[in-house]
Amino acid sequence: MKQFTKKQTNICKGVAICIMLFHHLFFSQESWSLYYHEIQIGSTPLIGFIARQGKICVAIFVLLSAYGLTFSINKNIQKTVGGGQSLVKGYTSFVETHIVNLYKLYWPVFLPAMIIGMVSNISNPINIYRSSGECLRDFFGIAYIRDGETPFNGAWWYISFAITLYIVFPILHKVTKKYPKFLLAFGFLIGLNPVAKFPILLEWKRYMFICCLGIYFAENNILSKLISWKDNRNRIVLSGFICVIFFAVRCIKPFTFDGVLAVGIVVLSVSLFDSAKYLSAAFNLLGKYSGTMFLLHGLLYKNFMRDFIYGFKYPILIFIVLLFNNICGLCRYSKFSTVHL
Repeated sequence: MKQFTKKQTNICKGVAICIMLFHHLFFSQESWSLYYHEIQIGSTPLIGFIARQGKICVAIFVLLSAYGLTFSINKNIQKTVGGGQSLVKGYTSFVETHIVNLYKLYWPVFLPAMIIGMVSNISNPINIYRSSGECLRDFFGIAYIRDGETPFNGAWWYISFAITLYIVFPILHKVTKKYPKFLLAFGFLIGLNPVAKFPILLEWKRYMFICCLGIYFAENNILSKLISWKDNRNRIVLSGFICVIFFAVRCIKPFTFDGVLAVGIVVLSVSLFDSAKYLSAAFNLLGKYSGTMFLLHGLLYKNFMRDFIYGFKYPILIFIVLLFNNICGLCRYSKFSTVHL
């Protein structure tokens, strides 16, 4: 049986980051007047309609994060208990390590963005933040938890989600490992009622099932089994069929079956690209640096290079220009950019 490798994880993250760029560039009504489009579904451009479903990128990242964190925490527990330390110490060490690594990724992007904004007076944080407290909360990645928004860059809401994920993961992992069917059912059911007083709780209602699914898959080696099932051609056909069906379902019922669609995209991505020499290398590279690309891309297309990027008018050119500039931005942050969310 094939093992689901780090390279294959990166390939899937590379696919997910491309979906994210496409989603953010074209999904909002605000952007529709900035690019050429002829085909419409009702009053929505076809490109915009497809881009709205690109939100599935979050589900892919959550699935892969929970999958990877499961191996990380198991290794951490083994090391801690084997060294004669308490389990609580192991959990604390796990949370601290991942939050510190997150800040190592986030702050080298956040701080220069604030400075560039003030010096250029383009997206000047003085004009964006309503108070120093709001800026400080954004600095620590908790603005979305407290305020329900991340004023400087909307995409940075995921930093708050990642922090809460790291904090609750030891408990979520332990309970899911002990009662997998109950947690999966509970996560799916609360996702059927996407209403919450606080936005961060809404995100948890959307993605708790997928977190539990990632844990369950890691504990039972299911991704390895899925990518080893039958021959590659049959796997591409079946996973492609699942993606098409659940993409259509998502257009009608967003978020409900994102877990199934995310798994389908992961299996399809590995089946299509893992053995394709150049595409494999390209998506592996994008996935390796996906954390920094996630942090940078909003600054480029929304804060500092909006007119330049959308000035190319054609969606395919706009996407390529953003992707190219994002890759160029990685050179500036190469020391930090392999830290993963």
